Amino acid sequence: MSGRKISWLPLVVALLVVGSVVAVVLPKKAQAGPAVSMVHVNALPQFARRYNLKCSACHTIAPVLNEQGLLFQRLGYHLPPSLRKDEVAPKLSEIKGGGDWTLANNVSVAVADFSYSAERTTQEGQNPASTSAFQVASWNNYFAGWLPDTNFFYHAELDIVTGGTTNPDLSNACIGYGWGTARNSWYVVAGREHLQVAQGTRASQVYSLLPNPPLLFETNSPTNFVLDQSPVGINAGYTWASSNYRNVFAASVKVTNGDNADGSEILTSSARNSKSFWADIDWWYAPESGVTFIDYYGKKDNLQTDLLGNQFTFHPVIRRQGLFGNYKLLSTVDFLGGYLHSNDGWVAPDGSSARFIANDSYGAVDYYIRQGLAISGRYDLLRQKITGTSGVGLQSTHDWTVGVNKTLTPSGNVIGRIAYSYLSGRDPVAAVKSTDKPNSSKRISHLTSEREQTMRKQQFVRLLSGLLLAAVVWLASMGTVQGQFTQNRDTIKIDSSDFPANIQKGYRLFRTKCNECHGLDTSLKPSMAPAQWAFEVKRMQAMASAQFNDAQAKAILDFLNYDESHRKAQLKSTASSEGVDSASPGRQFYTAQSCDACHSIAGKGGSVGPSLTDVGARLSRDQLLKVIHGMKAGDPKSAMPPLPPDTTEQQIKDLVDFLTTLKG
Repeated sequence: MSGRKISWLPLVVALLVVGSVVAVVLPKKAQAGPAVSMVHVNALPQFARRYNLKCSACHTIAPVLNEQGLLFQRLGYHLPPSLRKDEVAPKLSEIKGGGDWTLANNVSVAVADFSYSAERTTQEGQNPASTSAFQVASWNNYFAGWLPDTNFFYHAELDIVTGGTTNPDLSNACIGYGWGTARNSWYVVAGREHLQVAQGTRASQVYSLLPNPPLLFETNSPTNFVLDQSPVGINAGYTWASSNYRNVFAASVKVTNGDNADGSEILTSSARNSKSFWADIDWWYAPESGVTFIDYYGKKDNLQTDLLGNQFTFHPVIRRQGLFGNYKLLSTVDFLGGYLHSNDGWVAPDGSSARFIANDSYGAVDYYIRQGLAISGRYDLLRQKITGTSGVGLQSTHDWTVGVNKTLTPSGNVIGRIAYSYLSGRDPVAAVKSTDKPNSSKRISHLTSEREQTMRKQQFVRLLSGLLLAAVVWLASMGTVQGQFTQNRDTIKIDSSDFPANIQKGYRLFRTKCNECHGLDTSLKPSMAPAQWAFEVKRMQAMASAQFNDAQAKAILDFLNYDESHRKAQLKSTASSEGVDSASPGRQFYTAQSCDACHSIAGKGGSVGPSLTDVGARLSRDQLLKVIHGMKAGDPKSAMPPLPPDTTEQQIKDLVDFLTTLKG
């Protein structure tokens, strides 16, 4: 008896995912620090929690990625740092940011999609049928991140419910390695990977603001091939970014297993040894616009039934070439479109050779009324035919879809959607006119029993509420994450009605440009001198997520300095009168510089930076002095803001004295 070869990578990752689910769901033994709370109503997915950012930092509205989200994946889940002109870009291993590695920073166990749908379908020769239902449309678990102090990263996705059907599938199970700098970087990924997500510009993404992707990604061809799939293979890519990310060039090449005859991916050993080849070339240019070219070549087995009802196998070559692009006007209206050409081999039931030819396209408009609210519309057109005498001529399918998206929480992790779609068309194989030859008609019907001959489907309402509804469980043993939920609640309230006109303008820009990624608590809690704020604004302007020019940057800086000299000065005066300054000089300096906006001590504070609870045990005095002196010098590779230029050596000594007392 021959032994069966086992693919261990998907199995190991699956065990990690399942183990993570069990570890998160089961109660933990209480530890010192914040109290246990099993589920937090404002929980964020793992990357948002790790970086203390809103979902809108990497998404226009989830699940659609913006430029920063696309780069985040290509850099091995490292947040793209600022790329200022004439500065040396940091190596990937030097990119700082994110809290300590914890399970809660790397796993999401309840990414859910609850929906209600009502449909009416009509088909030639059959009575109309209507359906409606509430359903859990999807339930996904994610385990992704990077290995601490290395360039390795990983991604696993366990889909428990897909399309309303419970069918567990490990659609992603891969590990990768990245190297180079934030300006010029490479990556290699091996394993099973959902290839058509975040590989190119926004127009080439499978995910959209509407309930369904563009038809050209999802429609199964007569050769049982669909572009949106998750094969097993190797993916290599290169990314180049200019200063301030004004231009980005990206390219990817993949070699993967082919497909089975039924169109499913080959995941284990197979007698079909031919491989598939994928390539995409991308150019992104600010703000949030770009062009993508994709190419696919592969071979697969395909089943056909001859005129006598016997099955036979043929081996078509599958080709796809596509061009996609989007242009975002005034950071408000996003125009998207794409074209995909298909050219597949085909053998007719009578044994004659032919081709399946398709020229499919779509156009879409997403209008972002304000942050977290968008109206979308899309038109899909499929033009497909089988050549040769067995073909039935050029057939078309049309689909009109409109929808509204609204985020229901400030962090953007719960979204409500409502959409209407009207689809009509004919299958390129079975769409034949009536004939006076009953046997012939019966034969054709038999050959295409699993294909709709004529479709008119109306989707009246599909409400998607609860996307990321219960994203991750809250555990006391992962207290380093706790602070950021508080920060992203925007507890700071500002009344700008009495501000001067130019300061009001700067505040509005701050809310739309900076608050898109950060909560007000994260952005406005730190207290800095004018030179420090100028440094921070300049640094943020060079981030991939930045979409503001020099004039807007000056207006934002004017507001930050005004806020510093008015609201914060009053808060400091109140705190001083209440006796807060009775702490040690080092602790006072720590508080005055708002170090607790990013760092936590004994579970209190932020989570952008590492916890300082035991920093005195982990770092020597000389190491701490080196870090603090680097902050005063304004190290461009550091994620920490610089200390004020007038910081004295005595203040540095006092701060280090305080930090050395933190032994955990």
